[in-house]
Amino acid sequence: MKNSLYKCIFTAFIFSTIFGLFVYSSNSPLGPSYGSDNAMYLTMGTALKNGYRPYLDIFDHKGPFLFLFQWIPQVFSSGYSTTAIFIQEVIFLFLSLCILGFLSVRYLKMKSPLWIQLIYLGVISSLVSGGNLCEEYSNLFSIISIFFALRYEDDVERKCIWSCFIPIGACFAISFLTRANNGLPIAFFFLGLLLYNKNFSSLCRMILAFVIGVLIISLPIIIWLISHRALYASFQASILHNFLYSETVGPYVNGRLKQLLTTDYGLLSILLFLFSIVGALCIRKKRPVFSIGMIMFAAGSGIAAYISHKYYLHYLVLGVPMAVIGIILVISAVPFRYAKPALVATSCFCLIWTIYQGYLANQLRIQDRSGINQYVEDAQRLTAHIPLNELNSVYPYRVEPKWYVVADILPSYKYYFLQEILADSNPEIMDEIVEYFNKTPPKWVVIYNENRTFSPPYDIRIQEIFHRLYTTVDTAGDYQLLHLNPLL
Repeated sequence: MKNSLYKCIFTAFIFSTIFGLFVYSSNSPLGPSYGSDNAMYLTMGTALKNGYRPYLDIFDHKGPFLFLFQWIPQVFSSGYSTTAIFIQEVIFLFLSLCILGFLSVRYLKMKSPLWIQLIYLGVISSLVSGGNLCEEYSNLFSIISIFFALRYEDDVERKCIWSCFIPIGACFAISFLTRANNGLPIAFFFLGLLLYNKNFSSLCRMILAFVIGVLIISLPIIIWLISHRALYASFQASILHNFLYSETVGPYVNGRLKQLLTTDYGLLSILLFLFSIVGALCIRKKRPVFSIGMIMFAAGSGIAAYISHKYYLHYLVLGVPMAVIGIILVISAVPFRYAKPALVATSCFCLIWTIYQGYLANQLRIQDRSGINQYVEDAQRLTAHIPLNELNSVYPYRVEPKWYVVADILPSYKYYFLQEILADSNPEIMDEIVEYFNKTPPKWVVIYNENRTFSPPYDIRIQEIFHRLYTTVDTAGDYQLLHLNPLL
């Protein structure tokens, strides 16, 4: 077991580092591509480092843990550090691979941790979309929950209820507070573990332990939010707005059934679900508790993937941990003489697929980087017009999020990205933005050139404000810099 543990740590370190360099292209030390959501989060983390309050001064409809995951790396840097984010991503992946490898040897009776690690990388390589997304971080806590569930089932006398279900409750709280949707797999998994238990006393202890785990994580976060007077704003953004966001439908987005049956997103979600279910059926006699948990975890992941009318591939990352365990269990269930060749073939395919996805991600990164020097030059040309004492009164409006990163600028108002799209979910947001411009207009605004069209288009009130209050100072590349009319 000790040799397997050392091997598990070694392979996890090698795999996570190489995978990160090429697949986590948004923050890769090879030359980050920044991406879209990642650039938003870089701005969020840097803003928090500079004293902005979560939700009140810098907005997102994710949970407070995502703010923390973006803030902590920037604390150890000068801000806008892609390297700090990359290190954090690699640490999370390293821990995920370590725990997967260990549980595969300890509880799934695999001889080597290598196989499950390769399969996990093969599956997520198609889904992480450049990296630094909330689903990626939540996966670690799903894997920890799976580990403790297996440990609980192996304890015949059920003496480890507290030591297993307090961590599972804590993992649920972290995932839920990263994004509410992300907590669904662990919540359903926990319910599945409860279903098999017929002992009322044991059932109560499991629930109480889970609640204690939730409170251990939630209470410090609540205190942190209260200290910033952001508790209600957090609830409003991460729960109420997140719900409204999930109900909005873009002009080219399929309905749920059509998405499920006719797209790659649907096919992949079906495959992840089936691997989990078939894997559960393979061990229903040996591990009846865990098999029910597997089915419920798959159900929670499926709901998380389709609760919204928007279908981004990284939503499917949540279902990967249990699907990978399902693949291992399906292979283990085939006749002995075929099991090892099937395992080797599957792992080799996943290795080749990961390399291929790494190549594609790296090519896209190189393509995105090819114009970055000119992009930086254009941003610097515009910011050169802004006096240093007025850099806190700059509001880039509906620009590419990476503009903040390359210009090293923080927004002067909390709604710093996709303003009309945010308002599509909650029209009150646009009312707040209009009020901000009318009461305390920023001295400088950066927007796209006038020939750029948006869907949805600029709010008519915003267009009127730009024409009434601002004068164009300069244009560089795709952007123009507006200055508040000096007589106002």
